[in-house]
Amino acid sequence: MADYITLAKPLQLSTPGTAPIAGLTVADTAALEAIDSPWLGMFVYVQADGKTYRVTGLKEISVGVFKRLAVASYEALPDLDAMETAAARPASITLPVPFDENDDNVSLVVDFSEDETFPEEEFTRVTMSVHHAKMRVFSGEKYVSIDETCVGKPYYGQSVTFTLDDEMFPGYVAGKTYFARYSWVDSQGGFSEWRGFKFTADVVDFEPIRIPLLSSTKVKAETSVSGELHLDYLEGGIQNYTMYDDVTIALENVSNVPFAEALVVNMRRTGGTLTVKRGTVSQTYSADKTYMIAVTNFGALNIIVTETI
Repeated sequence: MADYITLAKPLQLSTPGTAPIAGLTVADTAALEAIDSPWLGMFVYVQADGKTYRVTGLKEISVGVFKRLAVASYEALPDLDAMETAAARPASITLPVPFDENDDNVSLVVDFSEDETFPEEEFTRVTMSVHHAKMRVFSGEKYVSIDETCVGKPYYGQSVTFTLDDEMFPGYVAGKTYFARYSWVDSQGGFSEWRGFKFTADVVDFEPIRIPLLSSTKVKAETSVSGELHLDYLEGGIQNYTMYDDVTIALENVSNVPFAEALVVNMRRTGGTLTVKRGTVSQTYSADKTYMIAVTNFGALNIIVTETI
């Protein structure tokens, strides 16, 4: 004896994009209520927006003297891309620390954008100088925190890692595809070439980088100064000044002197008093001479003053 299966709707020949049971494909959401004999959990494909909907509620309506069930409520099912994005976790970025030919400290710069051309003001810049507290560097057998705005020679050839978040990259969406580029800058202003990548999830790059040796020490042209002087090694390893009034050089106002290097300042006095300070200790100079002030960095900054005969 043959068995029979009763269908809620008659079968129809299937063509690509058409459900095998009549009524399970409709033109738009307005047509959902007109589906005959709907049931809870029923899936319906809507051609207008290309989405699949699930029936979540039914209601009874009158058709002449008869009553029938109709769709009362429904919800769109997420597409595969949306589900993958919702399930995605923030990307971790791991990049190689370069070898610097000058043995300088180096600092990381990474740009993120939705546009591969990185248009001005349309990319987000993440820097070690600002975000080092969220970065870690490999040392020995494990990753350790970065307490400074740069890393030095002991970490050359190792790697730095960080995980993106909305504070570093406002508007970042985990699982979304972005473009990135990165470069390393040393304390003398040397830099590596930009490297780029496209990513959706974690990124690991271990290819060695070298920042080229700067050809010579930069010399800053002589200028006239007075007041409190702020010295930056990046403006020149040798700096020349003429003072016509009181000048103060405080060690705390000297920046970016690389390890095992010195910033040399030649100060020609034509007037005023030269004051050199380290913390609470100070020394004054008032002879008409040229004074040489050297700031060295061998793990800690030191300041030395010599004068011409």
